[in-house]
Amino acid sequence: MGTAYFQSIAKSKQAILLGSLRQFALLIPLVLLLPLKLGLTGVWIATPIADGMTIVLTLILLVIELRKPDNHQDTHVNQDNRDYKLSA
Repeated sequence: MGTAYFQSIAKSKQAILLGSLRQFALLIPLVLLLPLKLGLTGVWIATPIADGMTIVLTLILLVIELRKPDNHQDTHVNQDNRDYKLSA
């Protein structure tokens, strides 16, 4: 959801970061390192840990983005109260 939000507001850097973080940047090192201490259990818990870390970072980025003063959530495309109809 966070990746889709950042894609929809044209924040490609954040979207790419979040998308690659879970599958590559966090998961692969965790899969390689956790089994050294935890054995097979380390392999199994690497994915939930990577997901949890990605969720935390997503929430941080969303809070930062939504607190920016340039976010105008009350603006509308149809500000002049005209009804626009698509012709078939």
